[in-house]
Amino acid sequence: MQYNGFKKYALIALLCFVAFTGNSQLKPLSIEHGESTTFKFRLFNNLVLLKGSLNGSDTLTLILDTGVKNSIILNKSIGDKLGLSYSRSVNLLGTGSDQIISALVVDSTHLNLYGVSGSIKTLLVLEEDYLQIRESFGADVHGILGYDIFRRFIVRIDYVNHQITFYYPSAFKESRWFTRIPMDIINGKPYIDVQVKRDKFNGYTTKLLLDLGASHSALFELETHDSLALPDKHISCNLGRGLGGDIAGYKARVKYLAIDEFHIEDAIVSYTHPYIHIKDSSDIYRHGTVGAEIFTRFTIIIDYFNKAVYLRKNSFFKSKFEYNMSGLDLMAKGKNLNLFYISNVAKDSPSDQAGALPGDLILSINGINTLQYDIDELQRLFHSRNKRWIRIQALRNNQILEYKFRLKREI
Repeated sequence: MQYNGFKKYALIALLCFVAFTGNSQLKPLSIEHGESTTFKFRLFNNLVLLKGSLNGSDTLTLILDTGVKNSIILNKSIGDKLGLSYSRSVNLLGTGSDQIISALVVDSTHLNLYGVSGSIKTLLVLEEDYLQIRESFGADVHGILGYDIFRRFIVRIDYVNHQITFYYPSAFKESRWFTRIPMDIINGKPYIDVQVKRDKFNGYTTKLLLDLGASHSALFELETHDSLALPDKHISCNLGRGLGGDIAGYKARVKYLAIDEFHIEDAIVSYTHPYIHIKDSSDIYRHGTVGAEIFTRFTIIIDYFNKAVYLRKNSFFKSKFEYNMSGLDLMAKGKNLNLFYISNVAKDSPSDQAGALPGDLILSINGINTLQYDIDELQRLFHSRNKRWIRIQALRNNQILEYKFRLKREI
């Protein structure tokens, strides 16, 4: 799981090694009527956002994420408002560093979610707002749903129609229109084989975490696999924010990524130096993640019971890969999250050469007041087209200034 403000919202691999506890007599998550339920979700920067409640709370926004074992509330202040009862504290390993992060354990919580209800046996509540998720994501997100969902249901996600279906395993039937791909379930997380063709001459196959909570296409941890070399043509960048802080790394294009018969060409992928060598079992190492920017190109079915993922190409399959060509990272602030501040400017990027500085409040872009945007729309603009002119009016030290630059594709 990896999130970031717009390096492309991704919270790289939160490590939760907490055993399920609590009263085994509590009602497990169940579909209230019938053997399946279908409902709409919000797709935001490749991530599936669901609306639900805990212990009868007001509506919460929750990310559906295969990259975590335990479900999570992102800030203790949220947990306190929900009236959650904490049984003990645990330590987590912060992504991007060896920093230890504190979390509180809730032994049992009742979840209501679109006709699904029942107990989450172990919920983690982060002691602090380590991720600064509201500002970096530009939307109110309260928590993350992980293994609790996938251990109970087979899950079908239709990214084109923003529709998700939960099935009891007994109600699910394989379709000949989908390609079945084996996956391993290790410590509550799914892994699949991905072939990477780095260039015309170099290719390899590696096992990657299938991470629907990471909005990037793929991220590789250098030095964890003999073939995971950084392509010659690459750029340095901030990959996002994990629990341990910002994560530095690189972006590059590869000739293609292949999952079974599906070849995803000219993909932009990320590389980072390993912050820790992660071993999830005695014989499977994690070399990185394959994320939602890949899977939004399919209708996908996640089946932990039969250790399989089913894929069918959708209308997004041939969408071009692009990246933030401005060099600007943004933070959204204010009650309505429509005040956009520059949080980082990449050295020697077009925006850096134009004079942009961290802390600038963006007032308008190309003549349009930024109050009319959300952060997702701004970032799509920065990903849009090589050599596109961007004109920014900004407020700095109570002075209004203007600068302009052209987006520049470097990879």
